[in-house]
Amino acid sequence: MEDSHQKVIDELQKKNHRELQNLHAEKERLLEEETAATIAAIEAMKNAHRSELEKELDKARKANSNTENADIEEIRRQHEEELCSFQREIEVLSEQYSQKCLENAHLAQALEAERQALRQCQRENQELNAHNQELNNRLAAEITKMRSMTSEDGGGDSNITMQGKELYELEVMLRVKESEVQYLKQEINSLKDELQSAQRDKKYATDKYKDIYTELSIVKAKAERDLGRLRDQLQLAHQALGEAALEEVERGGYGTDKRRCSRPFERRIYALCLCDACLNKWSKTFLL
Repeated sequence: MEDSHQKVIDELQKKNHRELQNLHAEKERLLEEETAATIAAIEAMKNAHRSELEKELDKARKANSNTENADIEEIRRQHEEELCSFQREIEVLSEQYSQKCLENAHLAQALEAERQALRQCQRENQELNAHNQELNNRLAAEITKMRSMTSEDGGGDSNITMQGKELYELEVMLRVKESEVQYLKQEINSLKDELQSAQRDKKYATDKYKDIYTELSIVKAKAERDLGRLRDQLQLAHQALGEAALEEVERGGYGTDKRRCSRPFERRIYALCLCDACLNKWSKTFLL
């Protein structure tokens, strides 16, 4: 009976260990896939944005400031608003990614807590085995003592005394075995509870990773839509601008000083540069 219970306990421990290993491997795989996909999306956004910036500079060098009118000014204003909105979207995406990283860290801590609980359960099992061994030793001592007492007794009542001793010996053995069974049942129930808890945590972690992956996919799709809308705005602005020169911008440079960007063309190019800088910063955050 003891061997059977020990085998059940060993099987439960092995199954729990395999579940924890599978959960850890799944966590690492999902995290690597999410990081690689997000970095690739950011690099694509950076390249597209840099290309649009170069095209805008080429157009600006050939433009003629004498052909500006009220409609073009309105298009420029809308274009600047789109750029500012795009920059805010990038900041929001960066904050969301940081939040997801924190959630992943919390999930890793929960997994480590489950491992510690499993180790604690194993220690308790060892203690129970030691207690069981102690009970067996006590039982053996009682049996030896009873046999010694029986051998010392004689006379016509020897058979009756022997039967009484055997009965007492069997009762003691029965109580000890019942105690062992109760301890083993408690240990099995404890291991079952630990296994169910680990399975619930695994399901929670899996669902959480799926939610994070879905949210990141939505965020990436939204960023791509915003980039497409920005590209359309740039194309409309190019068509409306025609031929307009930016000699003052070339002499002063678009730089990083917003106070110098007093002309609409300069403000637009400055906003493009800010968006490109935000993309670079966000990419470094992912790589870290």
